[in-house]
Amino acid sequence: MAPSRQAAQPTQPAELDEVSVRNFVAAHWDLLFRAAFFICADRFIAEDLAQEAMLKALRAYPSVDQSRPIEPWLATIAANTARDW
Repeated sequence: MAPSRQAAQPTQPAELDEVSVRNFVAAHWDLLFRAAFFICADRFIAEDLAQEAMLKALRAYPSVDQSRPIEPWLATIAANTARDW
């Protein structure tokens, strides 16, 4: 049996264990912050919005299509979170 795609990508939070979540956050935090900052233009609000967007992304991650790039999906979550603010 071939190994699963998620098993080959330890930085993806497939099971939401602490190490994979830390790696995921470290890899994608700047993208979420920049997307939020672009809309709200306030550093402190953008940090809060990026945190909220990261939580939304982590909760929804199991349903993500692993064959597609994750960055546009994350940027959309951050932008929508900032717009809804």
